[in-house]
Amino acid sequence: GDIHGQNGWRGNGEVPAKVVEGQSFEGAASLLLCGGAGLESKVTRDIELESHIVWLDMRGYSLANLDTENISDSVCVFARNASKQLVAFDGDILRADTSVKVYDSEWNRFTVCINYQTRKWDLYANGVLAYSQLGLRGNAERFNQIELKGNGAFVDNVSVSTTRPQGLSSDGDAMPDEWEYSIFGTLERD
Repeated sequence: GDIHGQNGWRGNGEVPAKVVEGQSFEGAASLLLCGGAGLESKVTRDIELESHIVWLDMRGYSLANLDTENISDSVCVFARNASKQLVAFDGDILRADTSVKVYDSEWNRFTVCINYQTRKWDLYANGVLAYSQLGLRGNAERFNQIELKGNGAFVDNVSVSTTRPQGLSSDGDAMPDEWEYSIFGTLERD
């Protein structure tokens, strides 16, 4: 059914976002950001955090293409472009890296670390650091809202925290940092 009003989420896009069964990363249901013909779903949820470092971790399936003409004033924006590359905004500049792997027709993990003190953010794709030290957009001083937009993507397991999620590789070798530190004592091994 419609996500609007469930657990503090507000649906306010041109097409209602829906909670659907059958297509989920974990559990019985996920969020479907519907759309088509230039229309999209948008959901928001207010979350007030006082920490200057915030982590967002989520799963996405068939990440929608980015409409660069219709982006919000969010501090960090990422999506897939028409060439199926994961793209991210560095301030107001769109960055694309052809080496970043985002898969069609399967669940991908997206993790964002936002540092409001340094005004920088990092984006991990499937646990591996894809973009580092990107500039924040706008002038927000703290995390106060999550916004998800799309026109044909599923989203699941969304979490916002002040604690770094497990299973991330900041040195690009796909070995989780916590494992490398426990085995080798360093991130210098590949």
